[in-house]
Amino acid sequence: MFDTRKNKVATVICLSLLFILYSAGVFYAGMYYQQMLTLRQETVPTQTRFIVKEYNNMITVFEEGSDIPQKVLNIDVETLRKQDRLRFQEGITVDSPGELIQLEEDFSS
Repeated sequence: MFDTRKNKVATVICLSLLFILYSAGVFYAGMYYQQMLTLRQETVPTQTRFIVKEYNNMITVFEEGSDIPQKVLNIDVETLRKQDRLRFQEGITVDSPGELIQLEEDFSS
């Protein structure tokens, strides 16, 4: 009878230790995952957005939030339809350099 009781106590202690080790592993894995997510967010470059608008009778590109022109596009303001002129007066937001190239191609022809 004494041996059976010792076996039960030993089993409970072993299971408790396994549970503690498992819990610690899950905890540290979660912390590692969170650090990786944070690191990934810090290393992903933010994409520059552009505002394309009429400026001094020219269609000009500005980085979002800047008042300094970055580029003058080869778009003749005089040949634009009234609706497109109004869009450029308000400013068109472009999310990538590829979209900027496409916009210039669409309006320069």
